[in-house]
Amino acid sequence: MRGHIVSHPKSAEVGVPFLIEVEIENTRSTITQVRLEMQGLDDSAYAFNPLQVALFPEEIQRFDIEINLPVSTPAGNLYLTIGALTEPESLISLPLTIEVLPRYEASLNASPRQMLRGSKAEVQALVRNEGNLPVAMGVNAIDPAAELQFTIEPEISLVAPQSDASFRIVARKRRPFWGAPLPRDFRIELVGAAEPENTLITFVQKPLINRGILTAATLLLILGMWAIAVIWGFAQAREAREPAAAVGPSFVFGSDIAMNPPLKTVKGNIVASSNGSAIDRGLVKLVPLNESGIEFSSPINSDGSFEVPALRPGTYAMEVLGEGLVSKSNQLVRDTGDAVILLDRVSVEGLSTVIRGTVQNASADPIADASVQLSSIDLEIDPLTLIAENNGEFEVKALQSPGEYELLVAADGYDPAQIRLSVGPGEETEPVVELVAQPGSITGFVGYEDAGEIYGLSGVEVTAESGDFSVTSTSVASPTETGVFYLTGLPTLRSYTLIFESPGYSSTTLIRPLAAGEQLEIANWIEMTPAYDFVQGSVRNSDQTFVENVEITVTDGLNRAYSVSDANGQFSISGRQSDRDYVITFEHPEYLTQALQITAGEDASRISATLQRAFFAITGSLKDGSGTALQGIDVLAVSGDSEFATVSTDKGSFLLSGLSTTKSWTVRFDQGSKNLGAQIVDPTIATMTLGNVELGVITLSGN
Repeated sequence: MRGHIVSHPKSAEVGVPFLIEVEIENTRSTITQVRLEMQGLDDSAYAFNPLQVALFPEEIQRFDIEINLPVSTPAGNLYLTIGALTEPESLISLPLTIEVLPRYEASLNASPRQMLRGSKAEVQALVRNEGNLPVAMGVNAIDPAAELQFTIEPEISLVAPQSDASFRIVARKRRPFWGAPLPRDFRIELVGAAEPENTLITFVQKPLINRGILTAATLLLILGMWAIAVIWGFAQAREAREPAAAVGPSFVFGSDIAMNPPLKTVKGNIVASSNGSAIDRGLVKLVPLNESGIEFSSPINSDGSFEVPALRPGTYAMEVLGEGLVSKSNQLVRDTGDAVILLDRVSVEGLSTVIRGTVQNASADPIADASVQLSSIDLEIDPLTLIAENNGEFEVKALQSPGEYELLVAADGYDPAQIRLSVGPGEETEPVVELVAQPGSITGFVGYEDAGEIYGLSGVEVTAESGDFSVTSTSVASPTETGVFYLTGLPTLRSYTLIFESPGYSSTTLIRPLAAGEQLEIANWIEMTPAYDFVQGSVRNSDQTFVENVEITVTDGLNRAYSVSDANGQFSISGRQSDRDYVITFEHPEYLTQALQITAGEDASRISATLQRAFFAITGSLKDGSGTALQGIDVLAVSGDSEFATVSTDKGSFLLSGLSTTKSWTVRFDQGSKNLGAQIVDPTIATMTLGNVELGVITLSGN
């Protein structure tokens, strides 16, 4: 089985569905059940379409995976593994990394909203971080009339995702001495959220003495003063002396509350030291030098900017952290006296990165020995050239990040390709470079034999067919090139069926593969034989399944004719002379060559040939006496100098393939140096199904 990821987003938002496309190809020779599984996500976050399919040999199936990330998914790299499970059980793992984008969302709830108080009012504000990364958050109190003084505790708090933080806001104002209750409105706003949010609070302030009590007190004061005056007059007349000087009372109505020093805001932007581009991830932390256990932080935005609000005046140690970044913590931020402290272009290094790529053709087959030249668009590095491995893979380590890189890939028989890669800080990139195969050509010589001499035959119609593609040419008639044919501009990386037809001659068919950009010259000449009687029939294997693409040759020793069986195993060859003996040969890479004798006068119109497989496989499963599957047992098939080996899986199953059907095999089961048992398999007498000999469950002892 073979699989690859067709498409996927580089980044995703929580709560926003997206699609991943995966293709699985059945490279086996049997129909195979395939289903997908996902590692790294809860089952409720994704859905497969289709859930499971049965693939015919060489069939390709595309799966759609719809994913909707929960809002609680943390921001940063999300590492997933898509697995393709098949029967008999095996697993293809397709790793995938998707960047989960930050979600900045918060809510504010304050209570009470209205209150009747004296000189101070207290409000509790509850802030909830509804995003997916920690955020430094706080609240601010705003009085449009600028009459109230506020105290806020704490000033700032680092709030974890899907968590709450509580803030205490106290509003103070010296209360009036007398009069009616006075409403004072102020707003509490959220600090550190992406979207502004605020709540209106009404503080109704009571005077020390309300108007009714003051009126009554005034009347009582007047009456008292009148009584005192009368009494004082009588007393003075009686005592005939000066009254003592009265000392008037002094009223202290209170004093102003000292205001807190104004808070500071630190703003700036973070750039890469490699190329000066904006860093779009991470966190900026500020730690006051004169306090311990306190820190303030802010996320770095997609444009590299950051803002840390509500800081007390002082000196702070600054640290930049983030996925793929080398932590930077050697910069001090000092109070400049301004309300906003600006830090322009703070540079940080990205972790060294790796580019692991694959060079392949349009059929996803790897291209070996491709030349890969790597250079950079925005970094000062020397161009580097390397050669892809046999599996088409290449790797370049210890590259600077972030940066823009360019790959120029070339291989014999293919058009060169150039791609650009944008590599983020510390990101490992796995590009797949697809090269387009150059067209090819097929040339050769077609003729006939007469009295032991070979002569070129002109006017032969030569047709090359491959799938839906077909092209026809005619052999040349000239003094020097009679019988030569040319087929040009052929799509490559496919096999062609070449059909040679000419009036009065039997048609001849050949199959030839054409590699990328190949200019194929057929080495042997193609013989056209006079058309007489027909030899026709069908070809099956031992499972009574029709076999296609079998090359069939009919010869009487002097003349020779060819054909190829079709998808139904049928073939037909004209030109047989019924008064001669013939030999029919059947050849196919997966079967043993077979020859049939046709005697003169024998009916050759209903020939049925049965081919024996050239190779077969042995399967089974291993258990101990208690029925427990035996894993890691060495399974060896030995016949003379030939030896094949495998190891039993965690379910005890094993598969030995590619064994010759012309030999008898001894199958041994070893654990280290200890032999646990053996069986002899003779493919000529064993029951074989679709090329497999099933040994069933084998119980081993002495484990």
